[in-house]
This record gives sequence, structure tokens and C-alpha cells, in this order.
Amino acid sequence: MVGSFDGSGTDVEQIDLIDALRRTESACAAARARVSVQFAKARVVQAQERGDSLEQQRAGAVGELALAHRCSPTAMLTKLAEYRRLVIDLPGTLRVLASGECSEYAAQCVARGATALTGDDATALDEHISPQLASLTPRQAEGRARRFADQRDPKAAVRRNREAAGTAHVSCRPLADGMAQLSIVTKLADAVAMNAALRKAALTDPALHDDGIGVTMTRIAFERITGMATAMDLGVEIQLVMSAETLLGDDGQPARMGEEYTGVRDAWIPAPMAREFALGLIGEPRSAHTGDNTANDADETSQPYQGDQGDQSDQTGEKTRDELRGRRWIRRLFTDPVTGTLADCDRRRRRFTKSQRRFIAARDQSCTTPWCGGPIRDYDHATPHAAGGPTDATNGNGKSTSCNHTKDTRGWTTEPIPARAGIAHGIKITNPTGHVYTSSSPPVLGDVPTRAGGHALAAGRRVAAQINKWC
Repeated sequence: MVGSFDGSGTDVEQIDLIDALRRTESACAAARARVSVQFAKARVVQAQERGDSLEQQRAGAVGELALAHRCSPTAMLTKLAEYRRLVIDLPGTLRVLASGECSEYAAQCVARGATALTGDDATALDEHISPQLASLTPRQAEGRARRFADQRDPKAAVRRNREAAGTAHVSCRPLADGMAQLSIVTKLADAVAMNAALRKAALTDPALHDDGIGVTMTRIAFERITGMATAMDLGVEIQLVMSAETLLGDDGQPARMGEEYTGVRDAWIPAPMAREFALGLIGEPRSAHTGDNTANDADETSQPYQGDQGDQSDQTGEKTRDELRGRRWIRRLFTDPVTGTLADCDRRRRRFTKSQRRFIAARDQSCTTPWCGGPIRDYDHATPHAAGGPTDATNGNGKSTSCNHTKDTRGWTTEPIPARAGIAHGIKITNPTGHVYTSSSPPVLGDVPTRAGGHALAAGRRVAAQINKWC
């Protein structure tokens, strides 16, 4: 006997049920690996028979599998590579997984450890590690697989290090209380050298006693990377999305900074800070900028207006604070009071070109393919332009590079779902098997505003009137 799914039963029965569910989960993972590999193989054969390119062959199969697995195409590529390794090169490990004696994660770790091995070497690893896999943690399994691979092929470690160097990157993610974490993934020697240089500089900095080693190292890193003393001195563009009530001080709803320009996803700032930031910029003298109400101008953000050049007659050559602030641009975007999704761009602009891409990026926030969540890299016509699709915000949607390639392969169709009263903008995707998936733009400010629509619209009119005074 095993316990009940509602939690009833004896302690022994419930533990037995948990163990049975774990084994079932592992068996399902093994079956999922086999079916995914077989499906991808069949799709590639069909694409080859049609004469499709290699990119189309991969994009079509991976796109369908990603939707079925509810993950991004990039994540699916990684999964599929691990599945192929298990099914083709590591059948013993796959059998252990199917029996429920190890977790899917442990099997994936073995597959990662065997990346550099093929043929007889991979078979030898599989025969070596599969008998002991049930008693190993995932970390131990991957470690033993890598050590075996290094011993079997000493050049494998060298190849992995060279390949890893090509994955170096910089990322940023928001933290609580207005903080963020900037991460640099690079070669070990380079990272150690950077940290040592920052620490050495901080230990001789006059502010060390007051600020502490961590704050001092952070400040020095900022100064060396940007060449500036504070963020206020930087010429940057920030897309700040807030409700009308927040801007006017009638609401405490936080504002969101646009990922397209900050590189940070879901960067939220408290309402008081957002108001101070936005209104401080809006309050600049009228002479500090030139208006431009055109709707479809080319992106000129890298070419400041003449009014941004500062006072050429300044004998000292030093930029005043107003001149420095004049190089930081802000675009105002307003939210629909019912759905909470982005409704329209502010028709007036200050020192930035009118661009539908910015509106789409702020509205969609990430790739519109369900469960992808990747950063927007392409601005796509849902209904292709060649098929008569208009170039407007309704037909436009943000896509990751891989998803944009997938939608153009044979058998895929995409349709826009226009926004209407109480319904957010979205898209409808139909894949070659006829499965239909839909997604909708998320509320840009989190939860849908609780304030009644009439109050929000009235606040919006007050914002427009105030902006006209400022502009």
C-alpha cells in the first residue's frame, strides 16, 4: 500500500508514495529524452527531403520541442544535446534513469561530463559510471565523469577550457532595496587579477576607513569602468514605465526600468524614487532640448541634438551639472488602467527619436513566444509584411533571435491578437503539427492597477496637461 495523493495515510505509506512518484518522474524523464530525440531526428529528415537549410532544419524541430517542453529554444538546444548524448552515447546511464534509480539532474550531469567524449570513449565512461550512479550525488556524478574523460583523453580538458573562454559574458540582475548585482564571467586568471587590482586600490583609498572595503572596491570599479564619478554623469537612455498616479504622487505603485537600455530584467524602483527621477529630468529648462514629434524617424540616439552639446563658450571646459543631466534621456510610457499593459507612447518626446520598437520592447518585455522569456533581439511582424501585415504596434511583437528564425520556417503561422477593452495585446502561434499556443503582453507594472479605470484615465489627463506645461 502507498499513501493517498491528498496527504492521508500513514507516515510509511506517504514516504512510499513519495518514492514511487520520484521513480515515476525519472522514468518519465527518460521517456521524454527518447521521444524528443526521435522527434527531432524525424523532423530533420523531413526538412532535408524538402531541401531546407541547416538553420531551418534545426529551428523547426527545436521550436516545436521548446513549446512542448515549455522552455525557450536556447534551453531546448541544451536539453536536446544532453538527450542525444544519453540516448546515443550513454544508454546505460539512460537505463538507470528509466529505472528510477537516479534523478534526471544526475543523468544530465553525467551527460555534461561526457561532452568531450565520443564513440568508444563515451561507451567506456557509460560502462564505468552507470553501475555506481544510483549512489552518487549529481555533483559527484559530474565530477567522476569529467575526471574519467580527462584521463581517457587528456586533450579534452584543454578543449573544454578553450570553449569555455568563448562563453565569457557580463550580466546584471536586480536585487532588493534598490541594489543590483553586476557579474563578469571570464577566465580564472583574469578574474583573479581584476579582483586583486580592485582590492589593492581600495586598501590605499582615503575613503576606506569610512566606507569599508566592499563599498570602496565597488566605487573604484564603477569609476574605472565608466570613467565617471557617479551615474548622474553618464550619457544614458532609460525607459521608465510608471502609472499616471505614480507620476503625480497619487499612488505608491513601483515603476519599472526598461531592459532594452539597462540590460536588467525586472528592475523595479519605489514610487518616490521614480517620481524624483522622472520629474527631476522633466523639470529641465525648455532650452535644454529640442522637441520632435515624428512617429517613425530612424533611431538617432547615438547622435545628440545640437542643444545637447553644452555651452561652447565655457572657458573652463567643465560640464555643469545641467549639461551632464542633459545627456540622460527619459521616455514616458503610460499603462492601460484596466489590463495594466502598455497602452501608448507619450506623443511628445524629449531628446529621443520616436520609435515603435521602444514601445514594443516596453510592452512585451521579453520574447512573445510562450515560455521563451528570452530578451528581445528582433522586432517582428506577426503577419508578415510581405503578406500585407502593417508596420504598427498591434502587428509588431518582440522576439528572441531563435524564435524569430523559427516563425519563418515551413508550417508555422503567427497572428496578432489586438488589444481591446480588458484584453491585453497578444499573439497566436500555430506550429506544423497544428498545436496552437497563445501569449499576451504582461502588465508592465506587475499586478493590474486596483484603482477604477475612470480615476486612472482622469489622472492620465492631468499628466498630459502637466507635461504640456513642462514642455
